[in-house]
Amino acid sequence: MPATGVVTFSEDSGLKGIYDFGLCIGWRFDAWDQFFYQTAMGAVFLLNPCIGPLGSVTTSALEAGVAIRYAEEMLDKYLPYTPRQRVESPVGQDNNFDRAYQATRKIPDAVLRQVRDTFGSFGNITDQAHFYSMTSQWISAEDARLLSSDFRYS
Repeated sequence: MPATGVVTFSEDSGLKGIYDFGLCIGWRFDAWDQFFYQTAMGAVFLLNPCIGPLGSVTTSALEAGVAIRYAEEMLDKYLPYTPRQRVESPVGQDNNFDRAYQATRKIPDAVLRQVRDTFGSFGNITDQAHFYSMTSQWISAEDARLLSSDFRYS
């Protein structure tokens, strides 16, 4: 896989039955610090894994934003000397990942926990108005629309 993603195991795999899901780190991430960043991002996707044919699984921009936020926080905490370019961080790159991250980072951790408890996952924001009412103290209506909409990976 060129990118990191959640995977399941085929019936003939020795891992089937032992594990429900795994995390496949993209082939281009071949250094320790890159692996670390991708694993931190993937940990968020493993909270509520969704599996389907390539291009068929949707998630909200909030889940992508939380994943980047967590990876960034872990990088700052454990590998603070590592340049963002080295781990291919999207932060500051003016792309969809960066926009999701910029909006998500405004929301306190306790509120993110409440959102996840309310909707069952970061990726499934089913009531945009309720999401905004929970987060309006920290983000704009525009940010709420972005974060509760389907995430565009491009």
